[in-house]
Amino acid sequence: MSTYRELLLTHSPTWWSRFSEPSGTSFADEIGSLDGTWFNTPTLNVTGPITGDGGKAVTLTAASTEYGTVPDNAAVDLGDVFSVIVWFKRASIGTYQDLFRKGAGGAAILYFNNIDQLVLGAAAVADICNTAAITDTSSWHMAVAVKNGASDAIYIDGASARTGGAGGTCANNSTDLNIGRDDTGTEYFDGSIAEVAMLPGVVLSGAQAAALYAERATAGGPVWTTPADTVSMSTTPDLKFTSPSSAVKQHFQLQLDTVNTFNSGNLRTYDSSTVQTNWTYYNGASWVAIPSDGLPIAYAGNEVDYTVTSALSGATWYRRVRAGTLA
Repeated sequence: MSTYRELLLTHSPTWWSRFSEPSGTSFADEIGSLDGTWFNTPTLNVTGPITGDGGKAVTLTAASTEYGTVPDNAAVDLGDVFSVIVWFKRASIGTYQDLFRKGAGGAAILYFNNIDQLVLGAAAVADICNTAAITDTSSWHMAVAVKNGASDAIYIDGASARTGGAGGTCANNSTDLNIGRDDTGTEYFDGSIAEVAMLPGVVLSGAQAAALYAERATAGGPVWTTPADTVSMSTTPDLKFTSPSSAVKQHFQLQLDTVNTFNSGNLRTYDSSTVQTNWTYYNGASWVAIPSDGLPIAYAGNEVDYTVTSALSGATWYRRVRAGTLA
C-alpha cells in the first residue's frame, strides 16, 4: 500500500498545498514554488484529515472574510479537462460558500449553494454538476471534482456523489486562484480546508478517488511514537535513536525546533520516507543507508541516525525522533 502523498503524486498534480505552516501569511506549493497568501488572519496549524505525516489545515471564518489567493499561473489553470481535490470540514450551512474559484465568465468553481449542495460550476453556468445536500459540520470530507469537457463528476469520500449536470465550458483566465471565497468577495467558506490539489488535464476515476480516500489514515506511513527530548546544539550533530521492535517496514522522522511545542516557525522536519540522504541505520554489523520506501527491520535494537548537515544556531533546540509502521 502506498501513502497518500505517494499516491497523489502518481496523478501528476501541478499545484498542491497542505496548509501546514504554523504561522505567517503564506502557504507553500508542494509541487513547485507557486506559494499563496492568506488574508484577514485565518487560523493556521489546525489538525487536518491526513494523519501521521505533519499535514495540517487552515480554518476560515466567513464572518471575518478570511481567504487565500494563489497568483495566476499555468499550474493553476485548469482548462476544461481537470480534476481538483479539496478536503473540507464545514462550520456552518445554508449559505453560498466557495471552496475554490479561478476567475469569472467560464471560471472553474467548487462551491456550496444555499441548500448545501456541493456544486462544480463554470461561472456562466450555475450547475454543471451538483451533489445531494452535505450538512455535516463535525467531520472531514474529501471532494474530488472532475471535468472532462461535457462529462463531469463529483466524488465525496471516495464514493460517487453525482455524475452529469447542465454542461458548460471552463476556460483558462488570467485571474488569481481564490481559496475559500469567490472572485468578488461575497461567498466566503466557513470551516476548515486542507490538501488542495490541482490536476489540469487529469480525469480521475471513481476507483482512483476511492483509493486516495482510503490512504487518509496512512499519510506519511507511520503512527509516530517516541516522545520529545531536549538537547543543546550549536554544531552539526548526529542524532540517533532506537527503532521499535518490528519485522515490518518503518519510516523515521526527525523534527527540530527552538520550542518544545514544535510550532514556532523554526520547525525543521527530516522524514526518511521522502528524504533518504543522511539517513542510515545499524544492521548489527555496519551502518547502511535507509532505502527510500522505509527500513525493513528484522529485530529490535537497530539504531537509526540522521546527520544534520547545515549548522544550527547556538540556541537550545528540542528534538523529536519518531518511528512507525507503513500500512
